[in-house]
Amino acid sequence: KPVPAATPALTPQQAANQVLAAVGPTTTVSVDSNVTVAGQAAYELVLAPKDSSSLVGQVRIAIDGHNGEPLRVQVFARGASSPAISVGFTSITFVTPGPADISFTPPAGAKITKVNPGQHTPSGRPAGTGVSAIGSGWLTVLELPSAALTAGSPAPGPVSANNASGDSAAALQALIASATVEHGAWGTGRLLRTSLVSVLLTDNGKVFVGAVQPSVLYAAATKAASAS
Repeated sequence: KPVPAATPALTPQQAANQVLAAVGPTTTVSVDSNVTVAGQAAYELVLAPKDSSSLVGQVRIAIDGHNGEPLRVQVFARGASSPAISVGFTSITFVTPGPADISFTPPAGAKITKVNPGQHTPSGRPAGTGVSAIGSGWLTVLELPSAALTAGSPAPGPVSANNASGDSAAALQALIASATVEHGAWGTGRLLRTSLVSVLLTDNGKVFVGAVQPSVLYAAATKAASAS
């Protein structure tokens, strides 16, 4: 999903919730040996996609053995021994908050409105982002307009040394230029690959992104082309 620049980093609990939402018949779940995270004894819940078309090898969630709180989430690319993504606590203490930490006296004249947080859950991505999802689970592919990658591209010519946004755009254009040219039933485009993410930029102005093998992107691009 598009991430606004001001969005704070995920906590281990939020990261664990997102990963556990993907658990289903497409996932193998197991428990690994105990570990120590942030000074706390924890056990590791291991989630592994069954389909080899996913570039994700496994996701390991370290859960505090006494309090049941997620302490760390690690995402490994298939075949990798080191995590590509790691979100976790370096220090944590479980204590009961003091009364002064949770008491609040509203100022005079303030209007008080009580709400149930469960009734005000964010409703997903903002309208108008132009992003859609193809597929499900570990093989989900996001389709987005090419403007999402090319916005802010510099005009032809040298980039000013003090133009940070221009430097970033120029680096992005160089990255896109390094992609390999691919052809298929979906058309022609360029493919970028890392150990964990594949990106397909088609000549008709679409971008397909997923933690999947390129063949899954090609199938998504073909499906999108037939639907248009």
